[in-house]
Amino acid sequence: MATRKKKKAKKKKTSKSIQPRVYYTLNRESEFFPELNNLLLKFTPSEFEKLAKKISEMGNIKLAIASGIFLDKRNCPADLLVVAKKVKQPQFANLMRSLGVEMGKEISYSIMTEEEFFYRKNMYDKFFRLLIGSPHKQLINKFGYLGK
Repeated sequence: MATRKKKKAKKKKTSKSIQPRVYYTLNRESEFFPELNNLLLKFTPSEFEKLAKKISEMGNIKLAIASGIFLDKRNCPADLLVVAKKVKQPQFANLMRSLGVEMGKEISYSIMTEEEFFYRKNMYDKFFRLLIGSPHKQLINKFGYLGK
């Protein structure tokens, strides 16, 4: 007697339906582009407060200055300056990466120790002068007056 092997029925693979995503872009040629761009990319005071809170959680932060992309200013030496005794580097880098994704541009930042900061300040370092001389927002300042 010959035995027959039963063939297993193959199940059809069903693919989940993928909804198309809708993306919007600004027309750079439009006369309203500058206003719309500022409206969409502008940091509000509450967003600065949230950013200051997130930065303060990264360690013993003495000073945090936002400039550049946060204020929609070009030609700034850095978008963010942080002076701290100790910073949680990996978490801080992740925060900057996620902020960069939100802003649509990589954020340039500088982290210094207090000693390096005061050395640069007293030597009238070009980086320090350009950052303090350009429009900026002090998110955290435990030093007091920084001067010009």
